Amino acid sequence: MEQDTVLTAFRKAEKRRYYSTSLELILDFLAYVLFFLGLASSGLFLLLSFGDKRAFLFSIVPCTLGVIASVVQWAILRCLAEVLRLLKKQSGISYSGSISGESFQEVFSCSNCGCMLHSDTRCDVCGARITEDNQSDAESVN
Repeated sequence: MEQDTVLTAFRKAEKRRYYSTSLELILDFLAYVLFFLGLASSGLFLLLSFGDKRAFLFSIVPCTLGVIASVVQWAILRCLAEVLRLLKKQSGISYSGSISGESFQEVFSCSNCGCMLHSDTRCDVCGARITEDNQSDAESVN
């Protein structure tokens, strides 16, 4: 008598990524929107008062303050978004956007002359043969 094989499975935990808008991206977007709205409203205010010389002179101060306020508001919101990204990175949580600052790239240099290597086998400057990292200096001399 032939037995029917039963397909079996077990329960396993998986992490699935779902896409939602993160708070740091909202702050970044809001920073840019408010920055450009401040610049546009200050420029529009200046254009509307351009016909009358007296009104134009009085509108320069509020427009300048509006531009300064837009820049400061932009910087504060961008800093808040950066702090959120850094806290999420420190906690091991995925974050949206990029953290500002310098990025480093690994570059190899010749141990003989110190110049940057463009080849995996030989230094272009001093002509030294490049050995594997796990070989000792005594082996590379021979």
